Amino acid sequence: MKVLFPLFILVFGLFFSCKKKVQPELLDVQDPCDCFEEANADFLMEEASTSVGSVAYFTDTDSILGSKNVRFKAIQDGDSYKWYIGSEVLTTKDVTRFFGPATLGSTVPITLVVNKTPNNKCFQNDDGYDSVVKYLTVTNYPMFDFVIKEAYYGSIEGTYRVKSAHLPDSFDITVNCVLNGINQQKLNIFNYDGNGSDCVLQCEMNKGSNYRELYALGGTGTLACDYLQGSIKNPKSGKAQMDFIFFYPSHPDYAERQYLGRKLN
Repeated sequence: MKVLFPLFILVFGLFFSCKKKVQPELLDVQDPCDCFEEANADFLMEEASTSVGSVAYFTDTDSILGSKNVRFKAIQDGDSYKWYIGSEVLTTKDVTRFFGPATLGSTVPITLVVNKTPNNKCFQNDDGYDSVVKYLTVTNYPMFDFVIKEAYYGSIEGTYRVKSAHLPDSFDITVNCVLNGINQQKLNIFNYDGNGSDCVLQCEMNKGSNYRELYALGGTGTLACDYLQGSIKNPKSGKAQMDFIFFYPSHPDYAERQYLGRKLN
């Protein structure tokens, strides 16, 4: 036993001295260049639903209804900005301009030039300069036919195929702008719940409307159209979206539903 005990200690020590040491995990080190960008003059063209900025909603678009305000917004911070809009040259990051009757049916080039101090340690070829040109079409919409009581708003009207979580299958929903008997603008929405219900001469265009987006408000004070209210969007991407609210929070049938799909025509 006196011989075995030292031998055991020797073997035990060799086993642990030869065991592979586990290296601590290397911490992720952020690339310092992640915080910087090359000069980029991309910008948004946002149609305002009304001329009252405090209540207006803004829709990024390439086309607008006639006689509307449009807000142009540089996406990236720069040292200087230069906008070319028609004959105007402007130098702020954001610019709002009104496109009146004289521009109806025209396509207006909008150019932004951005300059910023380049970071040549991260981007060796960056000269701190970029320019982008986009084209804004001022449509002739809205148009009205007071004989047949029709209102025409272009992009937003038509039939959409959509899917909603409250139904197992997709369904078609049709949006049509019209005039009622006293020439008030209304919105007909057919199959608004996916179960065959129609809302006729009840919905109003609340908060104004844009070429690619509108807010609709259902009949108020009655159960007309299940108190339907919400928004309809037909963006440049072609991915249509409708966000609807049915009834009111304390009502047993209150529901918030989102329809996603595409416009068929």
